[in-house]
Amino acid sequence: MYLYLSNNEKLELLKTQELEISKNKLLFYLGTVKKNTLKLVKKLSPISNIISIENDNCINPIEWQLGHISHFYIIHTLNLLNTKNGLHFDILKSYIKQIEKQFSINFSDFFDSFKTPRHMRFSKIICMKRLIIVYNSITKILHSFINNFELDYVNNYLIMLSILHNEMHNENFYFSYYNLQNNFLDTIIHISLLNKSNERKINNIFIDIPKGFLHQGQDINEKNLVFDNETPSFLIRINDFKVSKYPITEFEYLDFINADGYNNSIYWTQNSLDWKNKNNIEAPLYWFNINNIWYRKHLNNIYIVGSNLPVCNISWYEAEAYCKWKNVRLIKESEWEYLSTNLGRSLYPWGNQEPNANICNVNNVNKFCENVNLYESGNNIVGVSQLIGNIWEWCAEDLYPYNNFTMDCVYNEMSYPFFGKKKICRGGCFAVNDFLIHSKYRNAQDPECRIQFIGFRVCLKSS
Repeated sequence: MYLYLSNNEKLELLKTQELEISKNKLLFYLGTVKKNTLKLVKKLSPISNIISIENDNCINPIEWQLGHISHFYIIHTLNLLNTKNGLHFDILKSYIKQIEKQFSINFSDFFDSFKTPRHMRFSKIICMKRLIIVYNSITKILHSFINNFELDYVNNYLIMLSILHNEMHNENFYFSYYNLQNNFLDTIIHISLLNKSNERKINNIFIDIPKGFLHQGQDINEKNLVFDNETPSFLIRINDFKVSKYPITEFEYLDFINADGYNNSIYWTQNSLDWKNKNNIEAPLYWFNINNIWYRKHLNNIYIVGSNLPVCNISWYEAEAYCKWKNVRLIKESEWEYLSTNLGRSLYPWGNQEPNANICNVNNVNKFCENVNLYESGNNIVGVSQLIGNIWEWCAEDLYPYNNFTMDCVYNEMSYPFFGKKKICRGGCFAVNDFLIHSKYRNAQDPECRIQFIGFRVCLKSS
């Protein structure tokens, strides 16, 4: 299981990854995540000082997150590159010692997510300027390394791993920013300031999907970075099924609310009912009701609910309740991957071309999700739309390992602490970069998670 390996043993194992990335791509990815990180933390820092985020169980302190990103780069990349290439980063270490002395912490322990429980992360508010200096120092070292050393499979893996981890937290920064900005909005409505859509409700048809076979997951010798929960690949038979062309829209979900779906216990399991009652959940996050009209907060605006945007910021429990009300079911993970690989024919729904902002809503180009009937060029061969980008999609299952799972020798905690606890979600959302997401990528979140931009599509139950 690779729990007790020396650094040299880890480096030997990494040679099997066969990860090929050009220097130009690595520099582009590093530059992109760095630019986005610095932009987001500078936006977030003054807001998070005004509004407490401690009570939201999905958001970490902004300063802690930036320190955690730097800690990850050091532990999982710099220290291992140092073992192999004799890198020196004395200046970085001096910056860290200054932080440790000023704030009475052990940098490595405090910013380790498995050593510092969430409630303790609020106990120390570290100076953002000092954390940015550390982060900039790390990225400068990596930039120099990429330019001046010959890169091999091991270097590529170690650097790309931390870049992708950084990108995951950039999404976290964005939904934290979205949440905190929405908390500024006053719920006293002035009709003249409202935005009301005049859209017609799209007919979200069901599409027949033929049976077939899928090589689900992927193997570590493929030429891209593979996370351990995606391995190893295996052949699975997919039965025919009927799936909604689009994710469920605001229009459709509003029907569930108006049918008193949140107050009818027959649509909720005991776990979801306990969660809903304990937290007074009456609608998706950012929705609220005045005089029997539903509104949605969106940054500096308030909208009357009713659009062909995909419903998002809802929990797995809410998606499950909608399905019970509608007499449908959530899509299975294997079915989703079957659709997103063009029924097992290609790397992506549309073919083998990598994702970009012309095919799907990614890279935070639009700052929010878009209507479900856009990006038709990204449809798969049978016409299922928006499988990649726009919103994450809840799947039916818990996160569990594939058969013959092997823990990653570097990033031990990527998956195993969450097996059996989190629910699968697939596809990526508008706020992530295209180099993170793909048709095999397995995200997973707690079933009560609403802060992330997650929605769902549905399948008809078998007769």
